[in-house]
Amino acid sequence: MHAHNKIQITYPDPLAIQWTQMLDLKCLTDLLSVMHEEHAHLNKENKIQVLRQAFPNRFNSANAQFLHELNEPTLEAIFVLDRCPEIWPKAHDKIFMTTATANSGNDPAFYNALKICDVDLTKLQITKTSTCLMSGKTGVSNTRCHNAAIRYNESVSKDQWHMQSTRLFAQLMKKNKGDVEYDIIYHWGCISQQWTKAPWGTMTSSWLYHEAWNWVYTIAMMRHAVASLKSGGKLVLKCRVFKKAESMGLLAMLSSAFRNCKILSNPRQLCTFVTFVGTDFHGTRHENVQKLQHDLSQCTDYSLSSIFTSVSFSNGSAFMAKCEEARTDMLTRESTVYTAWLFAMHVLRSALQNRCNSVLKCRDHDAFIHYLCKVYAGKTQFVDLLLRKLDSCYSQLLNNKQEKDMFLRVMQSRWMKASC
Repeated sequence: MHAHNKIQITYPDPLAIQWTQMLDLKCLTDLLSVMHEEHAHLNKENKIQVLRQAFPNRFNSANAQFLHELNEPTLEAIFVLDRCPEIWPKAHDKIFMTTATANSGNDPAFYNALKICDVDLTKLQITKTSTCLMSGKTGVSNTRCHNAAIRYNESVSKDQWHMQSTRLFAQLMKKNKGDVEYDIIYHWGCISQQWTKAPWGTMTSSWLYHEAWNWVYTIAMMRHAVASLKSGGKLVLKCRVFKKAESMGLLAMLSSAFRNCKILSNPRQLCTFVTFVGTDFHGTRHENVQKLQHDLSQCTDYSLSSIFTSVSFSNGSAFMAKCEEARTDMLTRESTVYTAWLFAMHVLRSALQNRCNSVLKCRDHDAFIHYLCKVYAGKTQFVDLLLRKLDSCYSQLLNNKQEKDMFLRVMQSRWMKASC
């Protein structure tokens, strides 16, 4: 859906979303998640259906043997492959892969994506890595790594983040196969949230700095790529969270190492991210690349002064316009989804206050359907899924007095009244 200007958007205060999330009602959080991802939550029964809806005519029964490998990170990788035919590997390519800590109990997302897309992986030379805590377990699912581990400390103090980035880079370099230079690097890694010990003794998530924290590893992956690609090589880099000027500046720096670059916005998840695709790498001996290697080593503190005063930023500054376009696209899409979400909350509140037997009887229900059809244009089946989920939410609230009272109390708060 590209016609954002034809859809009324409210650009809601993030607190309005957080208020309803803090209710911790699974039916509501599931509805919001599905609105973002634009497909039902993946399970054993619906994987082939989700794939066929997303990629008509591509997937058939021949792919079914690998569908057990499909999860959200892998699906995102398939979306990138679908949009960028230039990053598909050819026989005998040397490839390096990373993956997110949440997915590190499995093979990397791009490995499984290529497998599901019927690429013969036996003809590729692949180095696979996982991302995990110092304990050797993943940061989300708490399982053992499936491949060679890149370890990080989830509770290192903020003044030491730059050193952690350097250590992550060193680990990546050690995973290289000797002096090999890679044809393609699929850097799809990220680290789970950072935890800080609070004055009262418990560990708390430093969510305010979540973007800067994720770039601790992203910078390490950037440094590894520009030190490890062969001349003419290709890089696919996931940049998880992309809202700050520092993040855009770093990608502008990275663009100076490639003859061709593009940026793919991905607003489909609650934590929006972009994918940087660089092709025709200049080579490690190129002047721009050698300057970039040095400049990135000075930018591990993720500071404006380090990034925007670098020679590499000057070399790649033209790419900033593409970065801003991608960021604006994601923020607009995010606000569109949040507006639809708040419309859903408004419908639930109205139906409960008017004691409707069904959410279908709410006077605002038809207007809500009309709005969904504009937001998710052409996705009739998906709109039907959202309406079923809304009906399920209403039934749950209607039949649970405690949850209903909690919901209505939150909806009466100053923040929610100002938002919907």
